[in-house]
Amino acid sequence: LYFDFSGYTDIAIGFGRMFGIELPANFNRPFTSQNITNFWKRFHISLSSWFNDYVFMRLIFKYRKLKQYASIIAIFLTWCLFGIWHGAGWNFMILGLVLALSIIYEYFTKRKRAALFARLPEFPRIWLGRICTYVFYGLALTFFFSPDLPTTIHFFGNIFKFTGVTPGHILVMPLLFGLAIALLYQLYEVVQTDFEDYYNKLEGYWNRHKVIQVLVYYAIAILVISEMGGNSSFVYEMF
Repeated sequence: LYFDFSGYTDIAIGFGRMFGIELPANFNRPFTSQNITNFWKRFHISLSSWFNDYVFMRLIFKYRKLKQYASIIAIFLTWCLFGIWHGAGWNFMILGLVLALSIIYEYFTKRKRAALFARLPEFPRIWLGRICTYVFYGLALTFFFSPDLPTTIHFFGNIFKFTGVTPGHILVMPLLFGLAIALLYQLYEVVQTDFEDYYNKLEGYWNRHKVIQVLVYYAIAILVISEMGGNSSFVYEMF
């Protein structure tokens, strides 16, 4: 979903620049986030920012007399509406509810979690947060992609069963190639976030060698053209 959605928003940003229109970025390295709250500040920024400005902040103001309970109400209603925005099915309702509960949990346990994980060294603390965030997001996407609630329940009921899965189902070239590209790009984002000095050196090397840029761009163009014969479409076309 990330590559699909980020890819087509980058296309929109690129077309906008061709006409002199500067569109804001819609993603900011979301999988380097260490919690769900930060993740949604980096993922689908246009939608999450709109809900924050026009729903969450207005609800906070409306129920301000309730003090901390105003935050619970605002978070709950905002994320339930976020789920409904994607569709009127129970799957999307539950998706919004799950996200609301996770953010409410993080909101009220922020100090305790900070004190608890402060005992860990920086590197394992950062990566534990990233892995937990990614796993939670991946499981939550089950509600997004499942056609209905019974299918979702069936998936979670059989999540640890691997019967019927053979190497032929996994070791297929398109899947392996896609995973390799995904891992390389995620590595690029990690270097950009965690190793700024190395990233600046790589960026300088890239900017100085135009031949490498041309070769990479042509390789990407050939890859895109070679995949144009399929019937695939963007996931977010349905929205």
